[in-house]
Amino acid sequence: MSSIVLTLGLLFGLSGEWQTFTNTNYINDIAGSDSVLYLATNGGLQVFTVADTTFRDVYTNAGGLPVNVLRCSAQDPDGRVWIGTDGGGLVVFDPATQGFRNYPTDMLPLKVTSLGTAGDTVLVGSDNGAFVILRQGTPLDFGDDQVVQFQTPRVLSNTVKSVGATPEGFWIGTNRGVDLLARTLVPVAAYPRPLGDTVKSIIEYHGAAHLATEWGILRFNGAGFDTVTVFSQSRAVQRLAVWHDTLYVAMDAGLWRFNGGGMEQVWGGDLRAILARNDLWLGFGGLVDAGMGLGRVTPDGAGHVYTAQNLASNNIAVAMTDSGGEVYACHYLTQWGFKSISHRRADGEWEWLRDTILNARSMARDSRNRFWFGHFARNGGVSVYDPADGTWGGFQWGDDDYRNVVCGFGVDRSDTKWTFNQAGSIIAIDSSGQQEVFAVPGVLAPSGGGYDFAFDARGRAWFGTMNGVGMIDVRGTLHDRDDDSLAFFTASTNVPSVAVDAEDRVWIATSQGGAMLENGAFRFYTTANSGILGNDVSRVRVDSWGNVWFLTDKGLSMFDTRNRRWSEPDNNRGLIPNLSLRTGFYTWLDLNEDRSSVLVGTLSGLNRFQFEVPTESSAAYVEIYPNPFIQGVHREVVFDRLPGGSWVQIFTLSGELVAEFPANETYHRAAWEPRRVASGLYVAVVRAGNQRRVYRVALVK
Repeated sequence: MSSIVLTLGLLFGLSGEWQTFTNTNYINDIAGSDSVLYLATNGGLQVFTVADTTFRDVYTNAGGLPVNVLRCSAQDPDGRVWIGTDGGGLVVFDPATQGFRNYPTDMLPLKVTSLGTAGDTVLVGSDNGAFVILRQGTPLDFGDDQVVQFQTPRVLSNTVKSVGATPEGFWIGTNRGVDLLARTLVPVAAYPRPLGDTVKSIIEYHGAAHLATEWGILRFNGAGFDTVTVFSQSRAVQRLAVWHDTLYVAMDAGLWRFNGGGMEQVWGGDLRAILARNDLWLGFGGLVDAGMGLGRVTPDGAGHVYTAQNLASNNIAVAMTDSGGEVYACHYLTQWGFKSISHRRADGEWEWLRDTILNARSMARDSRNRFWFGHFARNGGVSVYDPADGTWGGFQWGDDDYRNVVCGFGVDRSDTKWTFNQAGSIIAIDSSGQQEVFAVPGVLAPSGGGYDFAFDARGRAWFGTMNGVGMIDVRGTLHDRDDDSLAFFTASTNVPSVAVDAEDRVWIATSQGGAMLENGAFRFYTTANSGILGNDVSRVRVDSWGNVWFLTDKGLSMFDTRNRRWSEPDNNRGLIPNLSLRTGFYTWLDLNEDRSSVLVGTLSGLNRFQFEVPTESSAAYVEIYPNPFIQGVHREVVFDRLPGGSWVQIFTLSGELVAEFPANETYHRAAWEPRRVASGLYVAVVRAGNQRRVYRVALVK
């Protein structure tokens, strides 16, 4: 499942849609009824229908959420779901319209830790105190809401872990105890550390407030607290619930219930959420980027687990689109033995492939649509998956060898596999399995994985290192070493990514900006001297038109080398946001023009921009710029909005053919670079099928 937002504007002249793919099996909270559940997860809002036990819809940043990590939720009497996010503030989801409303961020903190509702009142907990929202009988008209904030010294602490409403009033649970407010919002009493430090959950049971702390369960007696039970050891308690007149606690040690004399375990595992309806619903944690899914206990005591089949993990190391539009994604090693590769099939469903080697950090596709993976482990090496028959293969350099630690990887046009390993050598493996080992002087072996290889029109291999860019030229004879040439260009920074454009210019990504290798030196593009969004660049790619795509810590930038203009894809409106400013958050960039697809890997999921270039049906709408062309000022003449399959011919006024060239079929443009051409007036003829249109182009000094 994915969330989709249709792009109404243009992406560099492209229209299309953003999609966000996530893993939704780490469940932080649950709201809903006996028919539909709303799961607040680390990958967005997941809807689960009870009757058919189906994970139905996923709502993410591409579908209205400000962020994808949702910390807590509560459902109001009208059925709307209030959601507390990790960095995006408070959001309201209306199931009737399937739409979101973002609460004004100037009224509440961006990180919400707990939520509760009581009639027309919403209780909000945060690391900046507690907030009470009085909705004035207008649920979605936030403009007339009264928001009252409670901070120290009015409450015990600003670190609020839980909120709740009981007949006694409103409760604010903190890391230093609990406060009681009257329904009029007048503070009644503070109860420091009633049993341990942190009050994690507050509910009503038998007409009185019950609290769960790291050391046990308490009951409010009107003046203080009575101990219901004490745990045998300190526990990471998450939620307290009542089901069939019995107290249940969700904690890191599983599901426990109070049997009248003590606590007994019902279910193991890391539990984060609990919801009591006809059945008892459980939200599992586990691996932060993957999770263990949704649990269910029925009245007869039977247990069930449901797992959403989406991304295997939200940690994306590398992702690519194949020739048929199917998506493959590798994940950072989240636990030892993790070998899953996420595969989105042509039918839109995800499956998890199991690699033969762990910790795949690099990926490349050969001419047969096979996927090759480089693994970052001493027992790693290279594996290959053939989608045609679902088979795996590969090879290793011994059982425990630094040559198996593949730091950089790529496949060239001859299907030769190039690896850069932690032993410091470059190994090229041809299509028959024969190998050649190269040592480039001055190269520092990378300490991590995921470095790029790129190949120019002459077949030279370019690769990034920790201290610059290396080049190997075998002159078309991989196994004839006598004619090889090697080069290294030192940079003052790490170079994880390289790309080569149609003019064989080498572009690199660095933590100090994007750069181009020119005459043996690097020309840097930074926020100080260009329109690039950020200086910390993780990936660089080039397309057939000459656009250079930079994936930065602030989002995706594109540099049009023809007109020297910078832009962003739809202002990055559908890009997974990095609001917490995590270093290395954006991990991978894949550009597949054949499928009109752009993939962006992040530490919180996978983005895809599926673009479509509008094709003109007539040659009557061609735009030509600059016209006039000023020699010495402009570089080339661009013919834009061309019909599909167009060719452009340039003639002198006397009918002499000067140039002839096809349109770029991705962008439906063509470019003419007038070299050694006299100034004057020229005739441009655009041909598309049986159409022919004549234009005039002026060249001036």
